[in-house]
Amino acid sequence: LEVVFLMEAAVRVLSSRRVVISVDYGKTLKQLIKEAKFYLWPKMIRAKNFPLRIKRGKKEKVLIKLFSFGPGAFTETSFQEIAKKRWRQLDIREALTLAAQHPDLLIERPVVVCGVKIRGQNEIWQRCALYIYGSACGSPYNCSLQLVDWNNTWDELFRFAGARKARA
Repeated sequence: LEVVFLMEAAVRVLSSRRVVISVDYGKTLKQLIKEAKFYLWPKMIRAKNFPLRIKRGKKEKVLIKLFSFGPGAFTETSFQEIAKKRWRQLDIREALTLAAQHPDLLIERPVVVCGVKIRGQNEIWQRCALYIYGSACGSPYNCSLQLVDWNNTWDELFRFAGARKARA
C-alpha cells in the first residue's frame, strides 16, 4: 500500500517554474563545468562518459521548466510524467548551462536534470540520476553536481527539469 502511495505522489505536479537559457554548442564539457563554477563534482563527470559533439558557433535558446512532485517522487515516474507533458530531460550541456546562468535557482532547491548511463570506477555501466544544487556561501554562488542511483526517491525539496527548444 505504501509503494502505491509513493507512485501516486510522483505523478502529481505540485508546482512549476520556467526559465530560458542560451546554450553554446561550441563549448567543451571542461569549459561548461568551469563556467558553472562547480566546487564539487564526481570524477565520473568527464568527457569519456559524456561525449559532446562540438558545433562551433551554434547557440540556441532552450526553455527549462522546473517541476515539483512532492515527497516520495521516483526518478523514472517523474521523468515519465514530464515526457507526457511534452518536455524532455536536459542533456549535460543544458544542465551545466542552467547552473552557470541561473545559480539562484539551485540555491532555492536542488534540481534533478537527467538520467545517464556512465561507466563507474569498476568499469561497469550504471544508470544514474544527475542533480545539481547550490549554496549561497562563497562568491557569488557555489554549485555542486552529483550522481545518485536511478532508483532513488526524492523528497519535496527536489525539483525535476524538463527542456524544450525556446520559440524565437
